[in-house]
Amino acid sequence: MTVNDPLYHRVAESIREKIISGKLKYGERLPSQKDLTLQYHVSLITVKRALLELVKDGLVHGQPGRGVFVGVVAHSVALEKSARSESIGVIITDLTSPFYSSVLRAVELEAAKHNCFVIFSNTDHTVPNEAQQIERLKSLPVRGFIVASRQNNRMLQPHIEALYKEAMPLVFVSYAHDKRINYIGTDHRMGGYLAAEHLVHLGYKRIAFVTPDVDNPLSIARYRGYLDGLAENGLPPDKAQVVAAKNDGALNRFESGYKIGKKIVQNKKFPQAIFAFSDLTALGLKRAFLENGIRIPQDIALVGFDDVPMASQSIVPLTTIRQPMDQIGRLAFDTLRRKIDGDRSVTRISLMPQLVVRQSCGAKAKDSL
Repeated sequence: MTVNDPLYHRVAESIREKIISGKLKYGERLPSQKDLTLQYHVSLITVKRALLELVKDGLVHGQPGRGVFVGVVAHSVALEKSARSESIGVIITDLTSPFYSSVLRAVELEAAKHNCFVIFSNTDHTVPNEAQQIERLKSLPVRGFIVASRQNNRMLQPHIEALYKEAMPLVFVSYAHDKRINYIGTDHRMGGYLAAEHLVHLGYKRIAFVTPDVDNPLSIARYRGYLDGLAENGLPPDKAQVVAAKNDGALNRFESGYKIGKKIVQNKKFPQAIFAFSDLTALGLKRAFLENGIRIPQDIALVGFDDVPMASQSIVPLTTIRQPMDQIGRLAFDTLRRKIDGDRSVTRISLMPQLVVRQSCGAKAKDSL
């Protein structure tokens, strides 16, 4: 609507906005035509033409002798708007991931408290699937997205950039380098620091960092924290102690860790300790080592990252860096709800990780001596 639109059209648009926004509800009577002329400072003929336009659209209907009322079409529009306000989309790279499934569970629990319906989609780690699923959910009644995106560089993927430009409420729970994007997650660099510092304090000198995907931005952040932990404790970085692989397309971090573990077994000079990119990577390493008679932690100490449920339940329970998955999910939903309600500020929260000490690092054995 512009100032050049016919006057009756501008009056009609004003009334239409009140109906669709819910200020005028289904079955409610509009002010009299005389009152509308006073309200909009227009003639009676202008008001009549405006009402006729709304009647044609089905938004209002007249009842002889009683007045003009909001109609059933407006009721349908209001229902659709209500449905949109109660639905969000959640895009997960891998629903089998213990981390993301835990975050999703926390989102669902928080959403239920607010009568909000969660529609989630699994992308199997592929960018085309991610773009396709976002488009599919946009066609459904969702008002915003919580996204674990496949972002392996500093630039946003085109479909994410498009969401941003559309002003679609959006919160990342996977790391987003772009400072325009709302992000709720963990301080991954601090997590890497805590892992390395702990192993140094236990007396290990040859501490390796193992990652199945060297280009992953989380891997880079955790690696930098690992270097910080070594440097601040007087251990110079040793590139020979970094076992990094290009993503070979394997989606299962456990299988990737297992493959890397078998390669380490073939090397005659083992590290004394390993900080693994994730718990699943560490558990894959552990399987390869145990199959080849390498004891944990007596021969190699292990520290993972995430604190997924199986970390504490495995043979030789895994020392790890805990991500606050429940808190990430709750904060992601609360943040998205604020953005849907009109908050246009950027929210970026990096939660503190926590060191969880179990048997795999050797600390328990040292304490018993």
